[in-house]
Amino acid sequence: MTLPPLRHRLGDLPALVAHVMQQDGRHAMRGISPEALEVLGTYEFPGNVRELIGILRKAVMEATISGGNVLLPSHLPPGSAATLPPPLLNQSPNILKNATSQAKAAYIRRALKEHKTITAAAAHLGFSREGLSRLMSSLGIKNSQET
Repeated sequence: MTLPPLRHRLGDLPALVAHVMQQDGRHAMRGISPEALEVLGTYEFPGNVRELIGILRKAVMEATISGGNVLLPSHLPPGSAATLPPPLLNQSPNILKNATSQAKAAYIRRALKEHKTITAAAAHLGFSREGLSRLMSSLGIKNSQET
């Protein structure tokens, strides 16, 4: 049985995080913030699920020490994952729209990097090639490779 690496199954991340946190019942953690989950979703996980378990255990310890009961991005060990941009308070009236666009662009760039062609990246993301090309254009993403 072949199981794809965790970096290709990021949709499984919320269930895996919940399972790992439930298994480690020594701490009174209520869960993980959406922001921390998003940060974990940007990580490559070269060590697969074992690495995720290690990251979560360290984060739970950090949260427990700081008196928290929900994992936040600040509880994640330095270098374990990319960090989100600082809070967008008082920046623009379209904060959520801008954040959503940035997240979409990050996922598209990552898919392009992993899959090398627009066609393969589009298939991975669930788009047609033309649909992904339009979305890339609207987000200002340029790709020199045409396939």
